[in-house]
Amino acid sequence: MRIKEHPVLGIYEKGREVHFLLDGRDMTGFEGEPIAAALKAAGVEIHRLFLPLPE
Repeated sequence: MRIKEHPVLGIYEKGREVHFLLDGRDMTGFEGEPIAAALKAAGVEIHRLFLPLPE
């Protein structure tokens, strides 16, 4: 799901389609779109995980 029209920013003009890999899975985004937005649109909910450092 992507925002097509924003009440303040207006209509979002997509850039060209780009492909990237996340953990070996092919993802699709658009030029100028934040990676987080492309991941959310692909159904990826967790894209940042911090693990505690070993003591």
